[in-house]
Amino acid sequence: MTEPRQARAEVTRRRILDAAVDLFAGAGYGETGLAEIVKQAEVTKGAFYYHFATKEAVAAAIIEAAESEFTDTMLGILSAPPAVENLIRSTFVAVALHERDRLNRVADQLRQSLAQVSEAGAATYRRRQDVVYDVLAGAVSRGIAEGDLRGDIDADKVARTLWSFTIGNRILSVALDQDIFAGLA
Repeated sequence: MTEPRQARAEVTRRRILDAAVDLFAGAGYGETGLAEIVKQAEVTKGAFYYHFATKEAVAAAIIEAAESEFTDTMLGILSAPPAVENLIRSTFVAVALHERDRLNRVADQLRQSLAQVSEAGAATYRRRQDVVYDVLAGAVSRGIAEGDLRGDIDADKVARTLWSFTIGNRILSVALDQDIFAGLA
């Protein structure tokens, strides 16, 4: 009997997250109240509090779900040869995820917003940075080994530059209402 109960609990949790993503995408995190999430998810307050202690906990769960998807996608791309082609491809895929995938777009907005008011936002950037640097640096090192990059470059510095460029391009493109893909190209 535990399996049906667990399955129901997961469906309820997913409904809460989906409702929050929809509301945060529309009105924004700050303008969305807990009551609105509960109403949109069609759950009771008790069901909400069973899964999440606060609205910030919902935001953290959205960021975590997007991080998992993002990391899996990047690992899939950057672990295969040819390394340099996949480094370039990964920047476009990362931007596409944030532009076209609602979960990743909302998670990115939450990460930026929360970083201004809470350690939780900054912590998500640090976790992503650690993963991304390792994966990017590994791909750069493979590019050196494959002979497509000079042997005297610092893989960690190139990884940091790629990461900073991709984030900076996204922030500027959004702020200036410019084509993010054109900026990346």
